[in-house]
Amino acid sequence: MSEWQRTTRKNKPYTLVPYTPEWAEEFKKLKTQISPLFGDNLISFEHVGSTSIPGMLAKPQIDVCAIVRDLEIVKASRVKFKRLGYQVKGDYVGQHEEYFTFDENGERKYNIHTLQKGNPAITGYLSFRDYIRAHKEARDAYIAIKEELRKEYGEDDYNSYDWQKGNKMESLKQEARKWYKQNSSKI
Repeated sequence: MSEWQRTTRKNKPYTLVPYTPEWAEEFKKLKTQISPLFGDNLISFEHVGSTSIPGMLAKPQIDVCAIVRDLEIVKASRVKFKRLGYQVKGDYVGQHEEYFTFDENGERKYNIHTLQKGNPAITGYLSFRDYIRAHKEARDAYIAIKEELRKEYGEDDYNSYDWQKGNKMESLKQEARKWYKQNSSKI
């Protein structure tokens, strides 16, 4: 989260819940629904974020990294997402993406980060997910960070929680990138 987002984004309550295998099933349904909107432009549709990590404490929202050949094609097809009730956020977080969200009953349900092949943010998402999945001690450290911040800020101050979470997990992200570089092929 940028400083601008932290200070201008409307604050909101949030909830952290224990992992449930239903998130993997929800992702499969989402993939079936959304992948066709990308057509042949889609390279990969990846479940990322905390709901993709077994055993993780998470906000009950499915995060996706959709990897495409050409981001301009996605920008030109925004109306397809709007027809399904998605909000088009554009490059909301400043990582050269098309970002779509879907809310249900006033709660965020899906975040879709669409990135063009070669964007370094892809490696960020995949390396962190894969590292935390492969290292129980890293997963437990991440859970401890979340619990500490929830205790400090409560569940009514998402902006402070999110801002501090990003700062506190930077060393985990660095470990993940190093591990990923040594153990995985790059997209």
